[in-house]
Order: sequence, then C-alpha cells, then structure tokens
Amino acid sequence: MSKNIMISNEVYSRLRAIKRDDESFSDLIRRLLNYQRTSLLDLAGEWPFSARETSEKEKQLEETWQKGWRK
Repeated sequence: MSKNIMISNEVYSRLRAIKRDDESFSDLIRRLLNYQRTSLLDLAGEWPFSARETSEKEKQLEETWQKGWRK
C-alpha cells in the first residue's frame, strides 16, 4: 500500500540530493528513519580501516585535538 505526502520544494530538493541512485524515495526515508535510531555504539567496527589507516586517522585526530577544533 502506498501513501502520498506533501513536502515543500526545498525538502524535495534536499532529499533528492542525498538519495542514492539505486534507491527509491521510500528507501531513502526508511534509511533516514533507521539512521535516527542508530547509536554511535552500533557503528563500532563498521569502518573496515587497515591498521595503517587507523593509525593515520588517530594521528589526524590527535593533531586536531592539539590545535583545537578551530583553525
């Protein structure tokens, strides 16, 4: 069963900009709704970085923390 909803042109444009080529608007909305319920802890281990990449990311974070978040 499908439903029609009314959204502004701005909202439509923003949704279209983040919609993946292979997903419908229903899929996009479902993905966004699921994203809202995701805890950061649920994402642990999701990025398949190599040990070298992890080390580089940690170094970049450390440099950013030492500088402060502003340039």
